[in-house]
Amino acid sequence: MQEGHITKAAYGNKRRPLIHFVAATALTMFVFQTATLAQTTISQKATITLPNGGQITGFDISWVDPYSRVYLLADGGNSEVDIVDLNNNNNVYTVGGFNKTTDPNFTQYCMVCGPNGVVSVNHIEAWAGDGPSFSGPIVLNSNPAVAYATSNCDSAVRVIDLVTKQITDTISTGGCFRADENAFDPADQVFLIANPGEMNIGKSSSVPFITLISTQPVLPGQHHQILKKINFDGTNGAPNSIGGSIEQSVYSPDTGMFYINASNGPNDVVVVINPQGAADDIGIVGTYTLNGCGGSTGLALKEYIAFIGCGAGAQFMDIRSGNIVATVPQVSGVDEVTYDAGLNLFAASSFAGQLYTIDGTSYKLGQTIPSASGAHGITHSQAADSVTGLLYMPVPAFGALCGPTPNKGCIAVFGH
Repeated sequence: MQEGHITKAAYGNKRRPLIHFVAATALTMFVFQTATLAQTTISQKATITLPNGGQITGFDISWVDPYSRVYLLADGGNSEVDIVDLNNNNNVYTVGGFNKTTDPNFTQYCMVCGPNGVVSVNHIEAWAGDGPSFSGPIVLNSNPAVAYATSNCDSAVRVIDLVTKQITDTISTGGCFRADENAFDPADQVFLIANPGEMNIGKSSSVPFITLISTQPVLPGQHHQILKKINFDGTNGAPNSIGGSIEQSVYSPDTGMFYINASNGPNDVVVVINPQGAADDIGIVGTYTLNGCGGSTGLALKEYIAFIGCGAGAQFMDIRSGNIVATVPQVSGVDEVTYDAGLNLFAASSFAGQLYTIDGTSYKLGQTIPSASGAHGITHSQAADSVTGLLYMPVPAFGALCGPTPNKGCIAVFGH
């Protein structure tokens, strides 16, 4: 069911002109596509390990920049961003400086640690979300106001220069919990990041929200400008994600809009956000309700088709209308998802220890590859290199894909 008809997101190709082919060319393309409908299969090709015997434990978002030839991993277990040189898959750099916080209230993940989400900006920077700092220890307590009483509510985005491997700016979002999922709009130079786990601890921030930040260059010592914050509390057309989640986001160059998975009370929705214009223009322009999703997490785009990772089975949505064009019930319980343009495959990894591939034309399940989790976490994140078609998936220590145990974890590389 569509909720809040999109008026600004459905008016055709905003960023690129339509190209009209002659009939003979169109017929040739049709014959070619018909002849290449067979599903592409992948297998593991290599493993990449951290330098100096580093161990992979907790981690979150993966990202590939095919132009600057880097793979980025938000390595929360080591409080750093790992940077892999894709020209050889060997040189690995690490950038620390993120808040390393011990949180006794969570064992599987951390509501206050970082980094979490990471994305490249203009092929020269990496922007990563971090947790807040604390003036004292976190205590084990079921009451958040007690457990996190010492939070300084300064969760931040840290900007990394990909050449010097140095942090050049720290932009506070004002959250009392982690800054997490993010996306980048290169046309308008806007970065979006979510603070999904905000709770009322009697301080400045009490509800989940997103922040939109200008990525226009600034002088040394200056901070990038915050353009707008939007609370996901059920007001002003926003979903009510209090006690729920805000998950993976993506930018569409075809519509000029951000799309982000979020909970809306008991329902799951895809929220459409306009990043253009003055502050009054920036904001939510509509939402699409996801029926039977069972918890929407991952979101990846192939032109107008969004691949949505769900707890109860993946869904494919046309972002111009909100219509579901296909479902893949076998692909359930996943987190981050990606689209591999090099192989025309969607990919997702599940909490149950499976890597799924879905054909990018038929939207049918291709492979189910065991990616059994290690003793220190789960495989739930992957990123694709559109140039080589290679798929990169971080695996925690003792994971079988990283070789004989015990091992220190790795980034598993898959290809055709």
